[in-house]
Amino acid sequence: MTRLGPARLALRGLRVAPGVSALVALLVLVGVILAVGGPRATDGVLTTALHQGLAHAGNGRIALNAVLGDDSAYDPGTDTRSVEPIWSGLQNRLDEIHGSFASLGRVVGPGAFVGRAVGEGSGGFAGAGTATAASNARFRFALEAAPGLRDEARLVSGRWPGAVRAGGPLQVVMSAEGAATMHWKPGQRQTIGTRPARQAVLVGTVAPRDSGDAFWSLDASRAEAGAQPSRDGSYTTYYSTLWVDDASWPAIAPTLTGHLIEAWYPVDASAITAGDAPRVAAQVRRFAVEPSALDIPRAPQTLAFRTDLPAELVAFSARAAPSIALIALFALGPAGALAAVLLLGLRLLRLRRSAAGALVRGRGGSGWQLRLLAAAETAVWTVPVAVAGAALAVLLIPGGGSWTGALVPTALCALAAPIAAAALASPSYGDGATSPALRALRLVAEGAIVLVAALTLVLVAARGPVGAAGGADPLVEAAPLLLAVAVTVIVLRIAPAGIRWLGALLRRGRGPVGLVAASGTGPAWRGAAWALFALVIGVGMSVFSLTMVATQQHGSQQAALRQTGADVAINSTRLSAKEVRALEAIPGVAAHATIAVLPPQPVGSTPAAVYLADPAALASVQRGIDHSALADAHGRDAVVGGIDTPPATMTISDPDRVTLTLHPVDSDEVSVVLTEPRWVLVDRASLPKAAPEAVTVGVLLRVAPHADRAAVAAAAREAAGSDASVRTAGTNVGSPLDQAVRATILAATILAALLCLGVFVVTLAAGAAERLRRGAILRALGFDRRQTAGLVLADLAPTAVIGVVVGALTGAGLAAIVLHTIDPAGFVGSTVPPALVIDVPATALALLGFLVAAVVAAAVAVVLDQHRPATAGLQTLGEER
Repeated sequence: MTRLGPARLALRGLRVAPGVSALVALLVLVGVILAVGGPRATDGVLTTALHQGLAHAGNGRIALNAVLGDDSAYDPGTDTRSVEPIWSGLQNRLDEIHGSFASLGRVVGPGAFVGRAVGEGSGGFAGAGTATAASNARFRFALEAAPGLRDEARLVSGRWPGAVRAGGPLQVVMSAEGAATMHWKPGQRQTIGTRPARQAVLVGTVAPRDSGDAFWSLDASRAEAGAQPSRDGSYTTYYSTLWVDDASWPAIAPTLTGHLIEAWYPVDASAITAGDAPRVAAQVRRFAVEPSALDIPRAPQTLAFRTDLPAELVAFSARAAPSIALIALFALGPAGALAAVLLLGLRLLRLRRSAAGALVRGRGGSGWQLRLLAAAETAVWTVPVAVAGAALAVLLIPGGGSWTGALVPTALCALAAPIAAAALASPSYGDGATSPALRALRLVAEGAIVLVAALTLVLVAARGPVGAAGGADPLVEAAPLLLAVAVTVIVLRIAPAGIRWLGALLRRGRGPVGLVAASGTGPAWRGAAWALFALVIGVGMSVFSLTMVATQQHGSQQAALRQTGADVAINSTRLSAKEVRALEAIPGVAAHATIAVLPPQPVGSTPAAVYLADPAALASVQRGIDHSALADAHGRDAVVGGIDTPPATMTISDPDRVTLTLHPVDSDEVSVVLTEPRWVLVDRASLPKAAPEAVTVGVLLRVAPHADRAAVAAAAREAAGSDASVRTAGTNVGSPLDQAVRATILAATILAALLCLGVFVVTLAAGAAERLRRGAILRALGFDRRQTAGLVLADLAPTAVIGVVVGALTGAGLAAIVLHTIDPAGFVGSTVPPALVIDVPATALALLGFLVAAVVAAAVAVVLDQHRPATAGLQTLGEER
């Protein structure tokens, strides 16, 4: 007897059932690519989103920064203090600390420092200006010495500053952009308000080599001159940084008020992956907790580093958690459908091999031998395919983690099919015989499934949002599959009544097709459990995905509108009446509202900005915005934001004393126009005498339905002037995470549709033998091809229609439950829970696609059946074709 090795097993499977074997192998390939490539792709998307978020925060915020307010060493022998010891020894100490970072060293760069003097009250030193400066300009400067300036900046004009000499002017350089803003040209001098006052000559201008570096991000005044108009608009104060020779700093620092040393370690955000974020946050937090000693003689000071990096990483986790959970949920639809189709394929393969199984049993083989044979025949296909799929996923999606992370999912996918084949390889499989004990056990198992699914849904619904710390919630992730299984069990139990009704309906038809179809609906339905499960999970998760993305898009747009206050928001330090009229007259503006501000007033013991607006105008511009904090001003004296526990009332002088009742709202919901951290929004009619003195700082515009929002925003920028900022509500939508969620939905829906098509194909293939025998008999009785095709469609219709309808209802219900568990702040960027939105056209199109897939599968089966000879219907059940 020839020994059956792996090659012979594979060849025998190929000869016996090549199509089914190829289908099983293809399903395993797809499953491995999903299991290995999905997490890698998700990690890549999350890492991209993390880098974008850290870039938006800026290197200045995430750098490890320390300030030495006392930058001098004390010599008790001479009773003197000197900057020199710390200035000359600090770089070595920073390098020593950096060397102790271990794995954190790949994220944190080498240390750097500057000497800085900011005058009294940190307001900078006043400058007298130059002959070319504007007459209504005022100037303030910070003085710095940066040992690494030549590495951070390039010389644009002039030369680098020389050593400070007694009695001579300070040679300084500044940013070329700042010099142009202040109209200070190289070679010109101006008096700087040090004590005593000194002349400063601009010897050169510089520009950043990389404006994103921590050196420039830590202080915006280094790269450009900040401008602050006065409240009455009569003058503008400019603030910038001047650099002196770094070797001269120990000599001149003691003569400058407010001198200090600022040290930092830059952070390379590109070296942080989404998977590394929690570990990096913990390491940075541990480092920042313990101050580092200077280890410089006669300098007992310590470096206490501070950074926003851990907070940014935690905030990213909070923003990403809903997207991670949704991506995992969306992937469950294809995964569940794939598992069901795989089981259907293995079931069909066992049916095709039933005669061989009977032969093994007839020759004395045991049930375990039969199962081992089935597992071996399947493994010779699936194991190489699984390895190839894992290698393909790793090659196509590089950088998503170590290849060792692919070993476990690859092994599970490679072994799942052989184990399932062994479980299905029962000697009596397919004969329909079940004992009373097995029927009772099945009933108990079905009841347990329904009970577990119900308890899971109750717990998920009762618990509410779970926060972001844990990422994907296992209970929420398990809910869809449990619900799909429970729904399938319930439908299979209650379906016989519907099948009997359908049979009676078909029997009342005029032709013989209905009678024959009615006689076959019951037996066909009894074998439809896995097909129905695949349809319920595939269709259900597709509807769930479409519903969640529609809900997220609507909720994100509403959150953006609430934050912006309207379709377009304009804010400035002062908007003239002419500018306001020009904004109101822009074509396409359907409604407008102005925001004015009064000097701060005490709210209890907390000073707050007082904004004035017309509630009716606010209601008009906010038409269509759900749960707006600004809309709460309608019918109330005032709303207050940014104060944790505001009093019930406040009093404002108008100049008469006016008492206003306060209604607290979330200030983060309206952060674009109401820019002050603590504010009160008052109906301008409540302060008729003070309102004319208020300064208009913002305008909200509602754009007409068919107008171009971008065109309106562009016109607003032109009308409001260069000092105003213009924001549109659409700015907040479309992050990499949102794009990843939508891409996952699209891919999951397409894959679910293809798998459901596979369900129909496998279901029809499993009934091919019976269908051919029935067709041969019916053709002998006079049935034509059209009637035979109608019978094929009738075989598939109950499963397809019930699966699609039940799946759609399951998906919509699941969306309502899952939406209750997602933190809205990370899901839509707002603390206001979004309303459930069903995209009716897209959902209807998807459901139609599933039904069309059933029709296409039936048509293919009809075409194949019609090309088979009539004698094929006389073959026995166990024979191969």
